[in-house]
Amino acid sequence: MSPNVAAAEPALVVERLDVTFRDGAAGVRAVRDVSLAVRPGECLAVVGESGAGKSVLARTLIGLAGSGATVRAGRLQLRGVDLAALTEPGWRALRGRRIGLVAQDASASLDPLRTVGAEVAEPLRVHRIVAGRDVRKQVVTTLGQVGVPEPARRAGQYPHQLSGGLRQRALIASTVAAGPDLLLADEPTTALDAASRKRIVEVLRGLVRGGVALLLISHDLTTVAAVADRVAVMYEGRIVEQGPTADVLGRPRHPYTCALLAAAPSRQSRGTKLSPDLPRRPPAGPDGCPYAVRCPGADHRCREQLPDPGHPGPEPGVLCWRPGTEPERGGSGRVVAPLRRDSAEVLVEANGVTRRFRDPDGRWRDAVRAVTFELRAAETLGVIGGSGSGKTTLARTVLGLLEPDEGTVRFAGAPWVAAGSAGRVRERDRRPRRHRIQAVHQDCLTSFDPRHTVERIVGEAVRDPGRGRARRDRIVALLDQVGLSADLLRRHPRELSGGQRQRLAIARALAPSPEVLVCDEPVSALDLTVQAQILDLLAVLRHELGLALLFISHDIAVIRHVSDRVLVMKDGWVVESGEAEQVLERPAHPYTRQLLAAARA
Repeated sequence: MSPNVAAAEPALVVERLDVTFRDGAAGVRAVRDVSLAVRPGECLAVVGESGAGKSVLARTLIGLAGSGATVRAGRLQLRGVDLAALTEPGWRALRGRRIGLVAQDASASLDPLRTVGAEVAEPLRVHRIVAGRDVRKQVVTTLGQVGVPEPARRAGQYPHQLSGGLRQRALIASTVAAGPDLLLADEPTTALDAASRKRIVEVLRGLVRGGVALLLISHDLTTVAAVADRVAVMYEGRIVEQGPTADVLGRPRHPYTCALLAAAPSRQSRGTKLSPDLPRRPPAGPDGCPYAVRCPGADHRCREQLPDPGHPGPEPGVLCWRPGTEPERGGSGRVVAPLRRDSAEVLVEANGVTRRFRDPDGRWRDAVRAVTFELRAAETLGVIGGSGSGKTTLARTVLGLLEPDEGTVRFAGAPWVAAGSAGRVRERDRRPRRHRIQAVHQDCLTSFDPRHTVERIVGEAVRDPGRGRARRDRIVALLDQVGLSADLLRRHPRELSGGQRQRLAIARALAPSPEVLVCDEPVSALDLTVQAQILDLLAVLRHELGLALLFISHDIAVIRHVSDRVLVMKDGWVVESGEAEQVLERPAHPYTRQLLAAARA
């Protein structure tokens, strides 16, 4: 942060913010005693696990906390405007013009029936930023400013015609078109590949250099390190540590911050546990530290009372009586032994697989081109590549959900899918073996019937489940295997946390006793803590059950952590493959080197 920015008056000032939601007779305090400030030309990043209150904080700052929320603050001010006193008409005048929100999922935020140009034009027209005759010109200019190539042509396209990275840039363009003082970005790089993430990072940096005050919410610490001047760490609604990015990420002081950073996969973490074994410690009292139950250094004072947020304990900016306490690690040695490939059975064998699609312009395009690989029992084969590289099409072909236009896939030595009418494998011939290969998807919530309970979701996937007590015992055993309690049997998917839903998806996939799991971005939307738990769970299941994993991810750190071998895909081709250490540490292909460079940026 430059001296001029540090000396500037804050664009946003928040003091002692509390947000409470009604929950029957009691209330749930989603945000507690939060104080922060963001200056023009500065980025403050807010990090923390799911349920910490990050998104509630952002939505409160734009007046969208919800009708069931009670908002109290000592001070809540944007450039002299008292946000706490605003009525809905006042908020409507501010949204878009003074405050902008970039939501996580651009596909859900952009109207599929409107062109990108119409989306960007809306705040210009509503707030009368430019004359009507100049709107089109300003739309193209704004799209160009956020790095959209061929902005005039893209303005006439619909969201489904853009890649994930371009959709995210189009969403940012619609948010900054009216020139807001404050930009709230809620997980703007989630589920993007390394190259797309790098471009979004460049856009955000440019906006901050241009004088925008940016409040960035993210679990992607690479993005945070690249964009943020300061970092605030949230836990259970409170900011437990706040300071310059280099200090918080490089020299964390609160035990929770230490644990959060330790959960990130790295070069050294491969084959070991990422999530600690939670200690069995007494919970804190109503005025104590909520992290005390998980903290290795918690004592009676921690459980009885927190330091005053206005005057933190031993260190400024750290809400802890014992800063610097190291987290307990769960990694006692390796959780998965190195694979002996020469003795392992080949379960999946793809040979020259090609799959074509017709694009919106009517031209045929090869989504997957001549892909060949083997997957052996108890092996993890990682697949990385940019958006549109063919990873998901390959996964769907391996699952037998798509037929290739050329090539074959064999499963356990027998034909599974094949091109052409002569060699085609009918679904009725696959069905007796289909239980042996299962999928875990990125967005597991959309793969569940929202009307079904946890018990029914898992029970329908169990082979020969039996009846009554035997069936229920089998379901409970599967839930226990993935770390879920039998207390959740009557819950519905939307009543579960993100981590619980992903564990439920794994339990359902395990129910038919498969030999192969095809995991398509299974942790991309999860925070670091939950991601670590899911990766540890998959490693244990692979070790105990001998499962083979086809693991697709855009996150190179995750691929490095879980994989024995790696395929690198670009434009449908496998451009490089081999042992994970060889490919990711000593890449031979320029595209692999480009991906690794983008991941470090």
